[in-house]
Amino acid sequence: MSRHAAGRPASRLSRPHVPRPSPAQLGVGALVVAALALGQLLNQVLPGNEVTTRPFLVHSGLDDKAELRSGTVQVTAVRGSRAKERLASDPLVTSGLFVRIDFTYVPHGKPSGLSYAELHDGSGRVTEAGPFGDRTTISCPATQTDIRQLCTATFEADPLTLPGSSVRIAVSPNDQRFDSMLVADLEISRSDVTQWRASSLALPAGVAVVEGLS
Repeated sequence: MSRHAAGRPASRLSRPHVPRPSPAQLGVGALVVAALALGQLLNQVLPGNEVTTRPFLVHSGLDDKAELRSGTVQVTAVRGSRAKERLASDPLVTSGLFVRIDFTYVPHGKPSGLSYAELHDGSGRVTEAGPFGDRTTISCPATQTDIRQLCTATFEADPLTLPGSSVRIAVSPNDQRFDSMLVADLEISRSDVTQWRASSLALPAGVAVVEGLS
């Protein structure tokens, strides 16, 4: 016999009331989805951070003038040796090679110098140079506008990977997004390397001078 009283229907479980989203809520959700899709599309189309932070590269060769945003640069000579002179001490000697790059710089618009350089050797290795190095350094301090300065950059390098090297020179290593950088092929051959390794002459100390005052 049923426990329910005769004529009284059995109780049913009540379902919770779920409110339907309003048209305004549906519109906001659609905007969020569209914004996410647009963000993904921009990430695919626009260049990444590693691209947007690169400087503008200005390519040149030996004896070619290159116009950077800060001034005119011209690589004039490349030489090497197993030793390099210092101003107030004995020469430095390396088991590899010292490579000295001579270049000129004429600032335009406002006084400036070049304080950063990179040697990219034939194997892809990158060696950085700043104004305060000893074995690897750049000397091209700021001068007045339109004054031609004779500058140098010196790198200690592996002679086996020197052929095919290039140099990059810029005003500063910091925040290069709106700056430009010289890229110059050094035209170093295997015969150059052989000759430099056999040389007993040390490279002169690399000190920048204003043209006509040396």
